[in-house]
Amino acid sequence: RAYDWSRFSCYLLWADQIVKSVKQDMAGLGPSSSTSKRKFVDVGCGSGWLSVLLKVALPDSNFEAFCTEVSTDALELARDNIRLNGVDVTLLHGSELTDLCIWSGAIADADGADTETCGAERFAPGQGGLDWVFWSPPQIEGSPEEQRGKLGDVVDSVARIFETSAGLASDVFVAGDALRHFRSLLPQLRAHLRPESGRAFFGVDQENTLAMQTLFEADNSVASISFAWDADDDKNMFRYPCPSSLLEVRMRAA
Repeated sequence: RAYDWSRFSCYLLWADQIVKSVKQDMAGLGPSSSTSKRKFVDVGCGSGWLSVLLKVALPDSNFEAFCTEVSTDALELARDNIRLNGVDVTLLHGSELTDLCIWSGAIADADGADTETCGAERFAPGQGGLDWVFWSPPQIEGSPEEQRGKLGDVVDSVARIFETSAGLASDVFVAGDALRHFRSLLPQLRAHLRPESGRAFFGVDQENTLAMQTLFEADNSVASISFAWDADDDKNMFRYPCPSSLLEVRMRAA
């Protein structure tokens, strides 16, 4: 229907690593009942491609997949992709892992305009209730205009892509601190990611990788941070601004 981030080869490589990790973790659990389903959350999921891919790649695995988005236009696109592929993924409206509600789509108000609704059902991850989290937040500092001199036509392509795929340039570019979204999510991981065994995957631009590692290594609640896939092994494969490395973070037990 519209642009899908999975066209970038680095996103496909990330997905390959995440599928392998989820499959490995599920195999280690042994038989499980429907009441003990593991949970995967794709934060800021956009078109929902990763959750859809996981469900298609692991059809017999007993886990729940959730997509979160602040953009209801993006949620509509994700819903279309979920239906197209015939998989079970729950859409959540809200920011990061906080104040999330089950999204039930757009309805027309009395004036005929679309009104977005979540209904009454909320999503509560619970203490240590998440097994896998993925997020590649906006992390290119500055506006498209500020980056145009450095990145040239790529900036225009990104802005045009997001204009036509129910997003905004703000989905890619961030004013000020490029790591502010990572800082924001860290305390939420402390609360909601399963200690020791849970994995959080972060798509990180090459220019931010060292700062990202330093940020997480300085936090006592982080048990480990490692490369699930390191773009520096073949850095000429990709064109900026596609985030290039996939970092895996595990949290300590409280």
